[in-house]
Amino acid sequence: MQRNTPITARQQAVYRHYRLIHGLRLAVVFMITLSLLHHLNLPNDAWSLVTLVVILGPLPYWGNIVTRTWHRVLGTCVGAALGVVALYLFQYVDWLGMLWCGAVMVVCGYMALGKRPYVGLLLGITLAVVVGPHPSTIDAALWRAGDVLLGALIAIVLAALRPHKAYIHWRLKLARQLQATSLIYRSALSPNLLQPPQLERQRSQLMSELVKLRTLLAPAARESGAPSQKMEQIQRSLRNLVAQLELLGGAFWANRQSHFMMLNADLLRRAHQRIGDVLDQLAALALAGSLNQDMLGQLDGLDADLRQLMIEPEKAQAPEVIGYLWLNLALIEQLRALQRDMLAVFGSSQPSAAA
Repeated sequence: MQRNTPITARQQAVYRHYRLIHGLRLAVVFMITLSLLHHLNLPNDAWSLVTLVVILGPLPYWGNIVTRTWHRVLGTCVGAALGVVALYLFQYVDWLGMLWCGAVMVVCGYMALGKRPYVGLLLGITLAVVVGPHPSTIDAALWRAGDVLLGALIAIVLAALRPHKAYIHWRLKLARQLQATSLIYRSALSPNLLQPPQLERQRSQLMSELVKLRTLLAPAARESGAPSQKMEQIQRSLRNLVAQLELLGGAFWANRQSHFMMLNADLLRRAHQRIGDVLDQLAALALAGSLNQDMLGQLDGLDADLRQLMIEPEKAQAPEVIGYLWLNLALIEQLRALQRDMLAVFGSSQPSAAA
């Protein structure tokens, strides 16, 4: 897929209600599969429906569905094969069959705590279904394995018709995160307030959304082929931005004297406006996938002016101002790194600086 394809208004509307749409899609797929199974009349066909719900139910994204299907098929096939061996052993020596099942469950528990826990879990579940206390035969075990494979195939085919893309959802959430960050930044440093704004709840919401954003990284990287390391760096940059906003707000409102000094500094007012604009631009980048101009280039002059302001003799006696200037410089550098990482993920080139 093209990683820098713009996200349309229709896609934004669809993904805004993705939970409802996922529920409707699951219902349609379930009814289609149920109708198909009624016509095929296969033995133990309920396992196809179980597999369908297990694969599609908790995982609406294409990148997760493919992985979960592969794990489901692998765990079921291996579990069915080991169950057939257990049934064969039970026909001759019960205790040998018990030992075999015990050994398989050791492997199941070991894998359940590894990199592919779902494979180990399905291996154990399939073994339990095949060798359970009810009368079971090798033919029944093979039919169950076949029904699971059929359910997995149906899930893959039907999910591919209208797939939910974790990569698109990640970009939408990234844009909303940057828009919220811009709003908090402008609110915390607003010259129109007489006292510090209470933004703890908004910052807490930002951190909560960051946790949700992380769950999309792996499937988004699988779907798009984007460098997962760069996506992780974007995640860290967003977390650092939240911390920097809190520090900036504290320094801006540290005391009355330094606060009025910052309010009256024309350079700082311009820096506040430019940094807020850059945050908005990065949010637009997440939706558009590319930039027409590099607004960060406009901050280069501000960067030099802020560094010059730090060494002016009359400011050297105001540690709050010095700390505030340093935090702004750190924020500018963080925004530079964030733009580079976003362009690397989207596969877009760095635009030329605006004149």
